[in-house]
Amino acid sequence: MPEQLTLDVFDTIAVEPTRDVLLRGADAISGGVFLFAHHHVPARPATVSSDRAWLAMLDLAEDARRYNQAGRPVLDLTARNGAGSNGPIGTGDLMLDGKGCENWRDKSRATWPALLAGRREQRHAEPDIARARDLAEAYRYLNYYGHVYAEPDFLGNDQTVSGSWRADRFIAQLARQVLDLGGDPTLLEVRSEYMRAGIRIALEHHAD
Repeated sequence: MPEQLTLDVFDTIAVEPTRDVLLRGADAISGGVFLFAHHHVPARPATVSSDRAWLAMLDLAEDARRYNQAGRPVLDLTARNGAGSNGPIGTGDLMLDGKGCENWRDKSRATWPALLAGRREQRHAEPDIARARDLAEAYRYLNYYGHVYAEPDFLGNDQTVSGSWRADRFIAQLARQVLDLGGDPTLLEVRSEYMRAGIRIALEHHAD
């Protein structure tokens, strides 16, 4: 299990679109260390055995929320829609379902309201880490969606998902999210012509 950096390391958190950031987003690792881990420990429910277990539960809850809001890098903690709807998800000793998170080994458990409140408190206490995690996700989405669609006729109706959807406009939306979070979409390798066009649109609008 990768280690977590101590909080005093983060005077200023730089987020570069490295290979691991583009692959893992908010959970990027370098040298066996999580780059953007939260360290603030919110008030722990009495039903959770330790701070370590509580922090791990909060990380898993964020993973579930991000899975259900794919394409939107700023973490939404207002709801838990979809969590556990396709069956429970787990990692190590933890299992997450529609009711909350349980450590099957020691039977520690936290409800979804507690998990969402805990992560909100962490993001409020550590806004630089929260922004870094969101920006890492924004880079990951831009890189991924920048090459998954068919290249021919990407500006026309042949390149549609529904209605007047266009790949370049979707990429422009993702690139604007990178810019809004303080990042630079031009640092990414351009992997398609529609990615090039979308980034150009975002930069033009950002300059206005």
